[in-house]
Amino acid sequence: MQDKAPIIRLLLYSQKLVEAGLKRGEPFHFEEGTPSMFDEFFTLADELGVFEGIASLEDPRKRAYIPLPVIAATVLCRFLYGLESFRCTGRVLLRNHVLLQRLGVAPEVLEKGGYYQCQRAGDGGDPESAPKLFDEESIADVLARVDVAGLNALLSRFVQQLRKRQPRWFKRGLFIMDSNHFALKGSRRQYKWCCLMLWTPYGMIPVAAVFSATEGEGTGETSVGRQLLERVFETYGERGFVKLLLMDTGYQDGAMLRWLYDEHGVDWVMDPSEELIATKGMLAAIDEKPQRPWVRVQPPKLELPKEQMPVRHVMWLGERHNFYTYGRPVNGCVVRDTYPPSEKHPQGHVRYFCLLTSRMDWKGAQIHDTSRMRWCIEDTFGLMTNFWGLGRWEIGRFEVYRATILLMALTFGLLVVYQWEKQLRLPLKRIQERLAVQSQWRVLVVCAGAVVSATPAMLNSWIQKGWLRGVPG
Repeated sequence: MQDKAPIIRLLLYSQKLVEAGLKRGEPFHFEEGTPSMFDEFFTLADELGVFEGIASLEDPRKRAYIPLPVIAATVLCRFLYGLESFRCTGRVLLRNHVLLQRLGVAPEVLEKGGYYQCQRAGDGGDPESAPKLFDEESIADVLARVDVAGLNALLSRFVQQLRKRQPRWFKRGLFIMDSNHFALKGSRRQYKWCCLMLWTPYGMIPVAAVFSATEGEGTGETSVGRQLLERVFETYGERGFVKLLLMDTGYQDGAMLRWLYDEHGVDWVMDPSEELIATKGMLAAIDEKPQRPWVRVQPPKLELPKEQMPVRHVMWLGERHNFYTYGRPVNGCVVRDTYPPSEKHPQGHVRYFCLLTSRMDWKGAQIHDTSRMRWCIEDTFGLMTNFWGLGRWEIGRFEVYRATILLMALTFGLLVVYQWEKQLRLPLKRIQERLAVQSQWRVLVVCAGAVVSATPAMLNSWIQKGWLRGVPG
């Protein structure tokens, strides 16, 4: 029979309720404190269906020493605490008995040293060399066997609940698609995960991902991108979920663009290749008389000193010309980047490229500004790399890497929602620091069905008021 106990014992934080209970003389007891953010984050996860989704995952093991939900929650904690590897997870989280008890680990197990130090009974030999029941390797072994369809369903469950909780985030329907590459430990073979993320003003929300090798039949960007979008349409609905899609040139061909617009009603913005007839026609049109105006816009995002940054202008050509791409009319603009003199280019140089869109009502600046938002997904991949070690993980099994990425994507989306609802604007590094600060010099006082994370000053105040009477218990 499946255990119906909650995955994480969530606590109601209320200083008012605790103090009222103490004043009435109700029983109380002390517990070692976990950061209040821990409870806030996982309460949100519970409300967004994450725990229900984790509980529905099918455990691939015939005999489970550690429940699968505890393992999945531990991986979420790995990213919440900013740990780059499973080795760090074992060294930090699996020896944190306060955290493990909150995750549902039995107190009697913790009294014997916790899962991390617990050995299989009766296997003989040196107990120090015996396999551990709950270490970083046991986590990886389970992730290698978990059904990926279940993990994809877990991510989509979160997104569907978020649509109900924050419907205005989805009203614009702006999504960005791109890939990120990784390699397995001890192998030169490259893999990638292609991810579709919802753009919000508060951060990117991953909604779906597919994985493939980078070489071989069916691994091209167009094939993988279409596979991802087919999954999205099947999961979230044929029309109305994705309204506008930003993607780079590699994902585009005529069949793809017509399929998006004609069959699914999805508008798009792209930077076309130089070989397209529309591109050549737009570049030729910039010198026509009377010349259309160049409008200054924001410069590109480049890792260059300020004095070497180009000045960017756009020229909208849609009103004068009817350009066609893959048999349908398109709108577009030419982008001009003017670079200052440099050692390589003493006279400076100018670079031109084009942007195309299916939105016929947009002008040049709007086309450019929307296309520029595509870099938000690159920034998100960068955050995952810098603070969570994405791409540097020493994982030798593809299935483990894939499962870890999907749980990482879920954690990132949850953190975006959490920060917005708590009105925070913290980088990922500050999340880890916030948890560390909240863990210092605090004890949980449990009374009247609520808890408070008490400081020494708070406890001394209660003693002076005579509220801490009798023996805690």
